[in-house]
Amino acid sequence: MNLGFRTACCVIALSSAASSQVVISEILYDPIGTDNGQERIEIHNPGTSAEDLSRWSICLNHPDDSRYYYAFASGRSLAAGSYLTVHWRASGTPDASNVYTGSEGSFLFGLGSARINNTTFALSLYKDNNATWGGSEFTNSARIRDFVQVGGPDLLRETVAIGAGIWDNNDFILDVAEGTSLVYVGSGETSADFFGDPGGYVLGDNGLTMNGARSIGSGCAGTSGHVPQLGPTHGFPADTGAPWQISLTKGRGGRLAFLVVGSGEDSIPFAGCTLSVTPTQFLGPFVQQNSGAGQGTLQFGIIADPSFAGADLFLTAILADDGGPTGKYTVSNGIELNF
Repeated sequence: MNLGFRTACCVIALSSAASSQVVISEILYDPIGTDNGQERIEIHNPGTSAEDLSRWSICLNHPDDSRYYYAFASGRSLAAGSYLTVHWRASGTPDASNVYTGSEGSFLFGLGSARINNTTFALSLYKDNNATWGGSEFTNSARIRDFVQVGGPDLLRETVAIGAGIWDNNDFILDVAEGTSLVYVGSGETSADFFGDPGGYVLGDNGLTMNGARSIGSGCAGTSGHVPQLGPTHGFPADTGAPWQISLTKGRGGRLAFLVVGSGEDSIPFAGCTLSVTPTQFLGPFVQQNSGAGQGTLQFGIIADPSFAGADLFLTAILADDGGPTGKYTVSNGIELNF
């Protein structure tokens, strides 16, 4: 890989369910220290032919509905199998793998640029077949090609992505800690397909690192069609002594949940769902935070124990939900963590 902030051991080959072959593959939205000029958005072309990016743009939206549109320059292309790092609000010398928004391309409609919000934002990729950008293009589900929403639901352009079939209603990725990249490691278009990657972050003072993480299986839907999602992020509160957290989202708020520790990958029928790990221990029950379908969340800390070195940790979650397949439970995706 050509990214300075990408760690090869933590990246799994991606394939996308999007209608286009270009996807958002990594986002560093809250760099350590000053954000200005350090934010980066990576896009990837996993297809078999080059893509002419002079017909593409990136749309950034914030919770106050402010919006910023960056259009790639004429002649900019992305070769098959290649990655392109977009250096947001930065200037530099562009090449085949790097573009600097202050030196190439332009921001549309005289709106200028802005830093990426450190907690809540949405990014969209658009393709205009006519290479003429107008405001209506960004409300057209036929034009949007990829979408990522972080920190909360209902941001501008979410409905456009839902209409295109590339995002689920009210789905979002949990905010991650400063200096952590969000990396696309899945095969679909949901928050579970992105994991926080701190670039081989050292856990505590004992030299333990988390080398990689991957999602296993897909879980099953509960009330209102929400599928619980489990994933690791860095940045558990320091006073807990747990530098990493496992975050559960999209559950049913106020209901009970169990964290399932497993010994390996599996496919076990359970309450009309499938457990994607071989259970060895059940932790809980825990009461999910918030209230309502799709709003339940939980965070579990992982202590930086040196005995984890060389270990693979398999986890999934079982959640109480009368909207599940048998009217009792639903299940999240599984995850494998390597230390």
